[in-house]
Amino acid sequence: MLGILILGALIFWPKKPAVSVSTEETQEAAPVTKDSQLLIEVQQLLATSPTFNNVNATVDKGVVTLSGLVASQADSNRANGIVKNSIGVKSVKNEIVVNAKAVANLEAPIEAPKPAPVKATKKAAAVTPAPAPVAAATNPGQLRARAMIALGNRQVDSGDYQGAVNAFQSALILDPGNAAAEAGLRRANEAMKNH
Repeated sequence: MLGILILGALIFWPKKPAVSVSTEETQEAAPVTKDSQLLIEVQQLLATSPTFNNVNATVDKGVVTLSGLVASQADSNRANGIVKNSIGVKSVKNEIVVNAKAVANLEAPIEAPKPAPVKATKKAAAVTPAPAPVAAATNPGQLRARAMIALGNRQVDSGDYQGAVNAFQSALILDPGNAAAEAGLRRANEAMKNH
């Protein structure tokens, strides 16, 4: 409810420029803002399906470039179609790689290492409790948020700081308050400042 009120206030609040800005500066800043907004919208569209967990998008002057992995050509075509029909998209460069084996390996569950056997001693040893199980993601939004966090971490490591910021912001949209996404966003912003 609060979000709706804030959104309404932002829409209807009178917009008065605080400082006069030349039209050249305004024209240069506009595409960046539009591209950033378009990127968030495209990432949200792709987040609606776990099929696109390994698909990344970038935007430059309304041209969306899709990259990453999917299991089939049909999945690649579907991602292309979803993005192509979005408002504000001028064209789509589909650089998605189709590789079912690679996707299966990425999505395979990671098994925790088995604990080492405990040696019996003559003295009564205190039993240490097993670690609490990690909470499993319960909805597709949380699963997609995890994928976006992993993507963001890879992008920070490769030097794509703006892409990482966008990925972490998308993760927070999908799973608000996610500590890993918040930490990743701080890391990406800090790396961007230092770069």
